[in-house]
Amino acid sequence: MGPKVFISSTFYDLKFVREDIGEFVKRYSFEAILFENGDIGYVPGRPLDESCYHYISRSDMVILIIGGLYGSPATDEVEDKFKEYMSITRKEFQAAKDAEIPIYVFILSEVDAEYWVYQKNYDGIENHGQKIAFSATKNINVFRFIMSIRSYPNVVINTFRKTSDIKDYLSGQWAGCFLHYLELLRSDKKNTEIENSLVTLKKNIEQINLMVDEVGKKLLGETEVKNYEEIKKDQTISDIKNIIANSFTYTSWFSTYEQQSDFVRLLVQKVSQMLKDRTFYLYLSEDHDDIDRFYAEFKFDNAIVDNIKPGVEIELKTYLDDLQKEWVQQGVAQELLKDKKFCPIELS
Repeated sequence: MGPKVFISSTFYDLKFVREDIGEFVKRYSFEAILFENGDIGYVPGRPLDESCYHYISRSDMVILIIGGLYGSPATDEVEDKFKEYMSITRKEFQAAKDAEIPIYVFILSEVDAEYWVYQKNYDGIENHGQKIAFSATKNINVFRFIMSIRSYPNVVINTFRKTSDIKDYLSGQWAGCFLHYLELLRSDKKNTEIENSLVTLKKNIEQINLMVDEVGKKLLGETEVKNYEEIKKDQTISDIKNIIANSFTYTSWFSTYEQQSDFVRLLVQKVSQMLKDRTFYLYLSEDHDDIDRFYAEFKFDNAIVDNIKPGVEIELKTYLDDLQKEWVQQGVAQELLKDKKFCPIELS
């Protein structure tokens, strides 16, 4: 199944544009999502437009087409030709931005031209009741919508006179995406070669360390060997502590040291268990549900882990066996609690 492409626009004035773009999307073996085709599953008892916002958050990209109409008001909004309110199309755009979905924006050329007239007369229209008759734009809220879109620095806006303009632009963009994908494959191959070299180097280092370890034990007395083993244990705990402290960030609402201590203890246990169960890799999934389940595991009573550095699972995997030992978990938790940057509340 190809990427899910949500087509967002007002319906009556852009009906045939939507239909044409929908067919164009399908020719790429992408899945076009249009409400008029029954592609959106509505939830009984809930406003219809809320289902649209939900489907947008599950889409892979959004094509937003703006014409002269502003559209029906969103749930709990009141339609007004002059005062600003949120339409369904505008809330669809906001839902896509909130979900960080790539958005392609296309504005009808006549409407875009009139938008710049509105911009030039903004103060008079918005603050002094100046009336200007626009021929292509039927609701001044269309201009306010366009202005809100232009406030985002990373949204590319294109104009169109006919649907072929939209299709030509999308064809070029998607060809560029495929080229970028091929470049990533080549890069991944190089990265794999580097990673394999590093794995070989790591094995060689481990073999050297074992040899040095055995030689060192033979040279040391019994007491010194015991001290040497304790140093190795402390080093293991320190290494794991540093990986977690440098890789996990969280938002907390601790009011006591005990709450902070409980969080750290549970965090170390959770990391250990997920590595053992091989579920730590869910955050790498392309399935949004997998990623949601992954981060749900890191929601605690008084804190939420909101960011985890990519690649941390590779670093921690080296210590998988150590992390299954209770004394290692306790030691790591104790060391994390001493790190004032990671745990700001001091023991009183």
